[in-house]
Amino acid sequence: MRKLLTTFLLTVLYASSVVSGYAQQHKEISFRTYVQHTENRSSVRFYYDEKLLDTVKVSYDDDDEILVAFKEVFKKMDYGVSIDSSTNRIFITTLPLISTYLPKKDVRAEEKVSANTLKSPLTPLRDKGRVVERNELVKLGTRQTNDINGNFFITGTIVNKADGKPINHARVLFENRFRDSIFTDKNGKFKAELLPGRTNVTIRSFGKGLFSCQLMVYDDATLIFELFDEMNLLDEVVINSERHNLERPQLGLEKLSIQRIKQIPTVFGEADVTRAILTLPGVQAVGEAANGFNVRGGATDQNLVLLDKATVFNPAHFFGFFSAFNPDVIEGAELYKSSLPVQYGGRLSSVLEVKEKTPNMEKFSGSGGVGPLTGRLSLEGPIGSKTSVLLSGRTTYSDWLLNLIPEDQYNNGSAQFYDANFMMRHELNNRFSVSASGYLSRDRFAFSGDTTYSYKNQHANLRLNSILSSSLTGDFVFGYDQYSFQVQGQEQANNRYQLEYKIGQAFLRGDFKWKNSENSSTSFGVNAILYHLNPGSLRPIGTESLVQPDEIQSEKALETALYVGNEWKVSENLFLDVGLRYVLFNNIGPQNINEYAEGLPVSTSNITGITSYQKGQVINTYHAPEFRLNIQQLLSETSSLKVGFNNSRQYIHMLSNTTAITPTDIWKLSDRYIRPLNGYQTSLGIYKNYNHHTIETSAELYYKKMHNLLDYKSGASLTMNHAIETDVIPTEGRAYGMELMLKKLTGRLNGWVSYTYSRIEQRTHAQNPADQINQGAYYPAGFDKPHDFTLVGNYRFSQRYGVSFNVTYSTGRPITLPLGRYEYGGSQRVLYSDRNSYRIPNYFRTDLSFNLEGSHKIKKLAHSSWSVGVYNLTGRENPFSVFYMAEGGQINGYQLSVFARPIPFINYNFKF
Repeated sequence: MRKLLTTFLLTVLYASSVVSGYAQQHKEISFRTYVQHTENRSSVRFYYDEKLLDTVKVSYDDDDEILVAFKEVFKKMDYGVSIDSSTNRIFITTLPLISTYLPKKDVRAEEKVSANTLKSPLTPLRDKGRVVERNELVKLGTRQTNDINGNFFITGTIVNKADGKPINHARVLFENRFRDSIFTDKNGKFKAELLPGRTNVTIRSFGKGLFSCQLMVYDDATLIFELFDEMNLLDEVVINSERHNLERPQLGLEKLSIQRIKQIPTVFGEADVTRAILTLPGVQAVGEAANGFNVRGGATDQNLVLLDKATVFNPAHFFGFFSAFNPDVIEGAELYKSSLPVQYGGRLSSVLEVKEKTPNMEKFSGSGGVGPLTGRLSLEGPIGSKTSVLLSGRTTYSDWLLNLIPEDQYNNGSAQFYDANFMMRHELNNRFSVSASGYLSRDRFAFSGDTTYSYKNQHANLRLNSILSSSLTGDFVFGYDQYSFQVQGQEQANNRYQLEYKIGQAFLRGDFKWKNSENSSTSFGVNAILYHLNPGSLRPIGTESLVQPDEIQSEKALETALYVGNEWKVSENLFLDVGLRYVLFNNIGPQNINEYAEGLPVSTSNITGITSYQKGQVINTYHAPEFRLNIQQLLSETSSLKVGFNNSRQYIHMLSNTTAITPTDIWKLSDRYIRPLNGYQTSLGIYKNYNHHTIETSAELYYKKMHNLLDYKSGASLTMNHAIETDVIPTEGRAYGMELMLKKLTGRLNGWVSYTYSRIEQRTHAQNPADQINQGAYYPAGFDKPHDFTLVGNYRFSQRYGVSFNVTYSTGRPITLPLGRYEYGGSQRVLYSDRNSYRIPNYFRTDLSFNLEGSHKIKKLAHSSWSVGVYNLTGRENPFSVFYMAEGGQINGYQLSVFARPIPFINYNFKF
């Protein structure tokens, strides 16, 4: 059997001379070739028996800063590695190790000298425990000699490599302990109970370099970890525990780190989470700078957008040009397009989970950036030994740009936004930590001075992370989210008004994870959301205003859910992920409910009375189960087949006359007449990786069915409507498609290319035949775009210089066009085509950016980088919409393009 040997990082190699060049991956080459390559690039020399290692295969990355890194060692054979740091010589032997150091005293012939008594950097045993080297994989016991179903205790001591003194309050994180950390005592000691198997270990201490290693735990052990003084070395290769696409059963899961997000060119050069996910297959937007996104045929309100468990109702700033998430505080994002996590519900199409980074516990640091329209700053650091805090802010100064636009309606306008993030984390002890976080964002814009729009997102939550036992963890969150908007009309004194809307939700979550065996893990929990909506209030402004005050009655509801899920490794090649979620939704008073004549259409003319419900009284109840099922069959070491099914329900609707999110869109709770959305999705995927999982390819097919979608009657008014149920039409929808993707993860040239073919169609089920759309036949949804192609690439010329590019093509979205005129009742009427039977022109855009990193000097006040580029490089006039106007007795067509010319940008980023 071929054995994989990967090498480990040696401090001595940092001092070796390295030929300048970009990192290249080598997979399963012979050990002899590896040695030749390394010796040609450095002063390191290897000494070993070629016959001993002639069957060994090596995988490693070379880099300007680091030559080699261990990832995995022989599982059935052990080799000794001894290092002579004074001459950069490495000796590889069978155990026991040889010594590369001479003893300081004379050794008599009759005395036995062993490697265990000499000072070798890789001495396996010492009086007080086994010394673990950085990036080493250490075997503790064997699978055959111990009960692998039991837990094992690791007793550790962390010391300073330079003087051997213990390091107190060093932070130790074991992946096997569900990523929760423990701290050393005043003597540098700690004790941890671990599950059997492999676990990653990360150790951090103020003023010391990061320490990483891996343990294969099949026995109790006493270990010593030696930390070096922090040298601010360039990025080092570390062992990455992230699973590739063949090692997880979920379909339709896309993960983007903040590093990937920052590489994608955007309209004004600032990293944007929302724009990044639009480059993924199955994700689309209706047009340029549109708020929101559509996933596999779902409307924009069918996406659950979370910022560390908190719901963000409007995830955009500045007409959709900027994301609501400050890139300096984001760690990454995960998008679930098909296999929705069992712990989340309430949306039909997808879950976008944006993760904030944890405040720095070791030292004070900061980052920020300045662009043509925005500026931002983020600060983080420790407060004492167990507490850390993060603060960030971002704002815009865009009025200068509007003043350059020649049209009067813009150069007299104003557009502003800001957002702020806060997080504080405190380690109570080795088992419990608590954190508090908050977010606030506000947008305000006005054109021509007559109408001012503003909207605001805000949330706050308190979170407790706990290790309840060696195999059980709990995560408890309590918080409050709110979204509101306000419109002020001030064109004329007698018509001045203020329109307000607000939605708030208090939520409570308890999520648990139980590692019940080596091949099985169970998640379970409960969550509850208390909704409170103020659907609209209208007030006059000033004493001269003739506007009559009006207010829509508020709505309340309680949504609770229980869930349980299990991820199970059935065999070496078969994986199963199942989940059950049960949801109970109650409308509660106080509220007055219209009663309509039975058997007749729901319209204001058929209202027969009103029923009043008192505070806290249940008005209406919906409850139903939701299922999650994912099956993965490994076809080989580099390919797999996955099948998935899930159904979900959504109890809150966004009412909008547009296909994109706008500031004046309102949310509506399900009630007696507007039923919850419900649907299911089946999907099939095949995956094939190449070059040892550095190149990933995938093809996914899906079919989705949706019920109780909402469309609107002709002339429907959605604002300040006391009987909104009379202006909506229930519809059903179907979506199906194919997604192809090729992704290159590493190398000088990396990125991905994707193609999606998809269709999204709806049809109505109106009681009144006059309200039927297209005679009840299926018609394309307003965001149906059958063909979508995206190419994202990054090329590194060197460690400091790189270029990023993005190419996008998609079919134009459907529209309804006027076809002619006819006379009816003595007047002329416009004859329109069937709903969405025509399309606007196709969309094409190319973006390009050049990235310049600052010098890599260790001692600098701040590290900086520049990003310079062009959005819409070809200057294509991509249409956002097509509309018609009657002028001089004729109907003329017009096309609206948001960016009809190249948009240059420049951004300066810094960190310290």
